Amino acid sequence: MAEFFRFRSINALLGEYQELEKQTIYFASPEQLNDPMEGFRDIVWSGDEIVWTNFFKHYVFCLHRNYLLFIKYRDSIKLDSGNIPILEGWNEFPTPLEESLFDDIWHNFLNLPRMREVIVAMGNAKLKIRYNQIACYLRVIHSLLLTEIPKSYIKHGLISKMPQLPEELPVKMLIKGILAWVKLAEKASSEEELDQAFFFSDMIDNNQRLIQQYNSQMICTGILGENNQLVSFDFPKIYIGQLERLLWPEWYTACFMKSYHNSSVWGNYGDNHKGACLIFETVKTGELNNLELNRKTGSGSITIPFYEVRYADRPGEIDFFRTICRLPVAALRKLWYTDQDGNISECAAHIGSDGDESAWRKNYWDNFFRDITIKTKDWAYEQEYRLILSDSLGEFSEANNRELTYNFNSLKGIIFGIKISDEDRLKIIDVVQRKCRENNRTDFKFFQAHYSSENGDIRKSPIQLPFAKHGDR
Repeated sequence: MAEFFRFRSINALLGEYQELEKQTIYFASPEQLNDPMEGFRDIVWSGDEIVWTNFFKHYVFCLHRNYLLFIKYRDSIKLDSGNIPILEGWNEFPTPLEESLFDDIWHNFLNLPRMREVIVAMGNAKLKIRYNQIACYLRVIHSLLLTEIPKSYIKHGLISKMPQLPEELPVKMLIKGILAWVKLAEKASSEEELDQAFFFSDMIDNNQRLIQQYNSQMICTGILGENNQLVSFDFPKIYIGQLERLLWPEWYTACFMKSYHNSSVWGNYGDNHKGACLIFETVKTGELNNLELNRKTGSGSITIPFYEVRYADRPGEIDFFRTICRLPVAALRKLWYTDQDGNISECAAHIGSDGDESAWRKNYWDNFFRDITIKTKDWAYEQEYRLILSDSLGEFSEANNRELTYNFNSLKGIIFGIKISDEDRLKIIDVVQRKCRENNRTDFKFFQAHYSSENGDIRKSPIQLPFAKHGDR
């Protein structure tokens, strides 16, 4: 059996969250962790004409659905990223009229001057397109769709007139610009040169968007203004961010360390040495160290393995078109890997034959856990291990449901920080001794942290306490 260390503040243990009393371990979302690069993946888009066609069709579908909500509800509901139907598709419309409406929008988009040429060029180029590049392409396409989608709405009687646009768009010139970008990407001498060119374009666009946002405030404010902002200006960036939901489920983590010796770890996670460090003992299954936890919702326990965090110079590349996995296989093949004539994309080769996707699924989950346990070398001093919850079904989307409870027998001891107050130390001892009586335990260990001049790091010394018996304090 192995030991893992979890550093906690006094507020977490005794105050607001009562983690010691409740025996809870909270699983945080990547956004709640202290590394802004947490969960970052270097996503690249590289594929043939089939997947690029379906990529743009997916964008048109998602924008259409949000635009429709905007004209229907205006300011009666607030639109946000959750309204983008990333995991849905155009294969199942509730009514024939809705299907006809989308088909009309898609047909008009494809028949914009040279738009098919753009898609063919991107499929033939075999480029690795990154975030800044895809954002440039979608910004242009977005501006064109803001004109094309209302035309279909008028045709189908949803609106009576075109919305006011800032200016008439030079359609041919804008699409010609995309083709020029594709050629620029093909001729670039390095990925760094290419990224720099598109980064510069992104900066210019951000400035233009800021001006547009400022001007739009003069027209509408409040929820109406925010909804207009999302649909008219912010949608391309929000869409790209939401695309990750096609690749992997939401995930949450609880962080542990393999060592308690590092003073910086105590400073960062142990409440500036005023907190404590919990010592957990694992259960071994094969080569894995595990901790058994109880769900807050549902019934039964789950055994979760510890994953070692690896420290690298940069995250690995993620091939978008070959990593999509959140859809049923039949829908995935139809929506992303098949064209209107039934031809199959080369990007579908990794899935395998119908009914035999086991190797693909195993490789997917191996890569999933690999990619969310990589941090930059700046964090190597932590010697971190993680418990991870993957959440394909949304069971843990609510923060309260991510407070899982551990068996008290898994908690082997507590190390008090160098600066912990006597009052907090006694409160912790009281809680633990009461739990020891309830669980008939006499083997719990308390330690006091101190600086070791011999080792040049933090060490622990045992605290000898008599374990109170039933009826005693």
